[in-house]
Amino acid sequence: MRRFLTLICGLTLAVAATAPAWAGYLTVTDTTHKSLMLFNQQDGSLVNASYLAMSAQGMGNPIAAQIVAANEFWVTDKSNDQILRYQLDNNAYLGAISNANIVSPMGMEVSGNTVWVANASSSLHKVAVLSASSHTVTGSFNAGSTGTGIPFDVQLYNPAGTTYLLVGNQTGNYIDLFTTAGVYSRLFHHSTGSGDFTQPQQISVTASNSVLVAGSTSPNGVYEYDNTGTMIHSWTRSTGVRGVYELGNGNIIFTDTNGVHIINRANGTVSDAYTGIGANYIEMFTPEPASLGLLAIVACAALRRR
Repeated sequence: MRRFLTLICGLTLAVAATAPAWAGYLTVTDTTHKSLMLFNQQDGSLVNASYLAMSAQGMGNPIAAQIVAANEFWVTDKSNDQILRYQLDNNAYLGAISNANIVSPMGMEVSGNTVWVANASSSLHKVAVLSASSHTVTGSFNAGSTGTGIPFDVQLYNPAGTTYLLVGNQTGNYIDLFTTAGVYSRLFHHSTGSGDFTQPQQISVTASNSVLVAGSTSPNGVYEYDNTGTMIHSWTRSTGVRGVYELGNGNIIFTDTNGVHIINRANGTVSDAYTGIGANYIEMFTPEPASLGLLAIVACAALRRR
């Protein structure tokens, strides 16, 4: 273990010094310990199992963590109807965002100063729109073609030169396309539930512009669609999948109630990246170079404690 941490420390210092374009981490929420974990974006290996503990700030059920500004990241808290704010360079707690338009918040997406947050609420049916700089809700829009969908995630997508928002809809198992202004555009994919997802949770976009969807109810699994919404791959699982993301090496990292796992695209085999916890959504977590240096200090501190 010490040799492994020495390697992590050295690699992280090297990344902090050079900050190449591919350098980055994935943040994964740990609902068991109400904390954040860090994984290597390239191969899915564990970097830090306890990057940030959030119980002291009132975290109930962390779902997704995203950098929203140069030195700030947010974490959605589904069970307490709030979003917790943290400073990126030292993890200092900056306060909570609560609003009538934030109920059971789960996945979120960021573009510039705009943050979209999906509310998994059977009564609200809304995606909230927030300002990253003022930390306030600036609007919202209803999910689903009829406005009664229950969204679990929202994801930017550019299938053919036009930027949309992919919004998962638990009501009827849809993935819909909205404009960035929150206007329903069209259906992306409708699952019948037979050999396809049921109750979609996280949605993510791959390097080849395909769409990955986490199916959280039987038939559980990871599902992949081309830019027309046609299924091109599926990997069934015995437990519901919550989070899904493509790694830099092309494999797929996903989460469930048992931890974090990796699908090998070449042969379909699954390996464990970290188990013994319940994990939720996976997001890119690429700090500025100064913050990368902080992560190096965190890795080295872990080494010294051993």
